This record gives sequence, structure tokens and C-alpha cells, in this order.
Amino acid sequence: MKKRIVRRVLILALAGLLCLGMVLYARKADNNGGQKTAVGSIRLWFAATDCAPAVMDELLLRCREETGLAVFADCFPDEQTLAAALETDRPDLLFCSHIRAAHIDGIGGLAALDETLPIPESLKEVQPSPGRVFFPIGSRLLLLLQNTALTEEKFDNLESLLNAAADAPFLTADDWSMLLYTAMRAEGKEMRGLPEKDRENKSYRTLYNLLGEAFFRGGLAITERDAAEYVRQGLLPCAIVRSSALAGLNDTGLRVSPMPLPKRAETAYTAELMGFAMPSGADAGKTKIFLRWLWNGQGREAALDAGLAPITNPDPGAVPDSELKKLLLTLTESDSLVWPDGQEAFFKNHESCEARLREALDLLA
Repeated sequence: MKKRIVRRVLILALAGLLCLGMVLYARKADNNGGQKTAVGSIRLWFAATDCAPAVMDELLLRCREETGLAVFADCFPDEQTLAAALETDRPDLLFCSHIRAAHIDGIGGLAALDETLPIPESLKEVQPSPGRVFFPIGSRLLLLLQNTALTEEKFDNLESLLNAAADAPFLTADDWSMLLYTAMRAEGKEMRGLPEKDRENKSYRTLYNLLGEAFFRGGLAITERDAAEYVRQGLLPCAIVRSSALAGLNDTGLRVSPMPLPKRAETAYTAELMGFAMPSGADAGKTKIFLRWLWNGQGREAALDAGLAPITNPDPGAVPDSELKKLLLTLTESDSLVWPDGQEAFFKNHESCEARLREALDLLA
């Protein structure tokens, strides 16, 4: 009798040890060095001009640690190279603007999630459908960067900024056509990106003439992209650049502010939503893991790090660690951002418009 009791006790003890071992093994598998069990991998493509590689790497590392999903990223030097690659191959995820996403979706190149993730009310009219087809983390817009050692003047409007560009190089821009488009939209006018058509509009002629006169005086400079670097190095006092080009900016002696708008314009800053899209043929099951994780607030700090105004305030109690981030959060809360229709004629003609505009302005200089 005693032997049977001892045997049962030993069996129960052994069973308990086996259960404990299984629990410990499962915990170790689920938390291997702080990482979740691997659930597979997907591919992401993005352009270095849209997001700093270090910012993207940090976001994807956090995703792997917290979900177990490995996202392998291919970084292209610019949007044009990425667009060319899309003609022959497709990743599972694409980081781009809502304008690029609208173009790809228009030719049947994007897939929709089988559910709609919640979005702010202000984004409901933007296409392609945020939260279902396009998954934004923030807004990219034009900002004025100033080197305060060269100029401390504050500009209330675009006219005062251009008039300050006198007989020495004072101002440059990464995208002159986007500068004109932003100014035109703030005045409630349409710009098509076709000079022969746009010149029929009085607002366009006025703004173009202001640019032309400043170039003729020698106050504006054509630079080969990365206009912000000219200001950082003290080669030019001012530049109008995309906010994403200022990611990580924390230099003393540099001031950032929204691009000055024309005198008669409303306070409306044209912005591009930047985020993720799922091309047709993607591994939707695994991609959904990333998108749900992203939508759970993980993309908000990444937006600020990438030089974007986040679609929502990441943490009302958090103190931004740079003037740029303070400005981006202010813009998020200001209701002054407007997002254009990605199918507008201007965006179809943008590249050719910029090339022609640069050529014409360079002749004036």
C-alpha cells in the first residue's frame, strides 16, 4: 500500500516537472533574448529621399523584437529608381507618399487589407483609402530653413522672402515647382504643371514673375538637390526644403518654420501623406502583422524621427527633443495641413514641370 502511494507521488512529481519544463521552454521560445518567436519575413522597398535609412532600420528592428516578424528592407537612392524597379518586381510593402500610392493603385497595383483600420476624421477623403489601402504615419511638407548667422529676419509671407533675395545668393529650394504649387493651392488656385496652361492663370503669372525677378537680381540659386546642406554649411542663408530632408536636424544656429505663403493666401500648407502600401501579390497575412503593429501607435515616433508631422500626437505629455519636432507637432495640431488628390494633373506632370522650370529660371540667372 505504501509503495503504491509513493509510486503515485513520484509519478505526479514527474508530471509536474514535465509541465514546468514545457512552460519554461515555451517562454524561452517566445522571448529569446527579448525577441518574439519568428513568424516569417516580408520585403519592404523605400527610397532614401523619402525616409532616412537609420530611421527605417530602427522601426523595423522594433517590429521584429515585438512581433517576431522580420521585415527586410531594400533602400533605393531616389523615387525614380524605385519606380523603375516596380516595373519588374513587387515587394510585400512599399513606403511612399499617398500621391505615389494613388498612381500605383490607379493602375491596379495595390492590394487592400481585409479590414479598415481606424483613421483620423481629417483623412477620410484622402485617396487611396487610408487604413485599408494606404497606411500613413505622417505628413511631409515644405519648410523654410534659415541660417541665423546669415539672416535673423522672419518672413510673414512669400513676397517678403523673395524680395529679400537681392543681389547676392540668398535662397534656394529642392523643388521650385512644388513651391509654386503650394503657393497656388493656398490661394485656392489650380496648377497643372503645364507652363503653357498655367500661364493663363493670373496668380501663376504673379508668382512666377516674383521668382523670375529674384533670379534676375541674383538672389536665388539653383542647387542640385539637398538644398538644406547649403544652409547648414553657411553657403546660403535660406532654403525651402521638404521636412523629411531635415530629419534629425538639431543644429544650433538653424531655424525652421513653415514655408511662407502669399499675402492673400489662407493658412493652408500642402502636404504629402507618407506611409506604407501593400502591392498586389504581397504576402497579405504576414504584412497584416506589421500594419496592425504599426497602427497600434508604433509609427508615431518614427514619423517625427523621419521629419514628418505625425497623423496624431504620439504622446501629449512627451517633450520633443528638437525645434523641428516641436514644429511638426504644432502643425499636426493646427488643422492647417491639406492633402491634395494624388490624381491631379500637376503630379502627373511634376517631373517634367520641375525640369522645365529649372531650365527657364537658370537662364534668367
